[in-house]
Amino acid sequence: MEFGHVDTILGCLKNADEGVILNVCMAIEVLLTPTRERTKEALDNLVDLMVRHGAIALLNSHIRVDGNLDIKKAALKVLIKMLSTESRSLKELI
Repeated sequence: MEFGHVDTILGCLKNADEGVILNVCMAIEVLLTPTRERTKEALDNLVDLMVRHGAIALLNSHIRVDGNLDIKKAALKVLIKMLSTESRSLKELI
């Protein structure tokens, strides 16, 4: 499974519209949810790609700076899902 539009999705996290940010966080959360078609290896690859494209910093900024509690919760959920995959990139960060 390929994730060719990760930079586009993460670019939407830079959008000023709160609705866009919230929907992007929910979309990323769905992408990080295991399914029969989305193997653990594919999820690890997705997380690695997101880490390389700066997802941690973008999500962190929404948790720390954003005033909207729903966005803070959605960004935190995405970070938790990313951490639960135990990807190689995240292990290197820790």
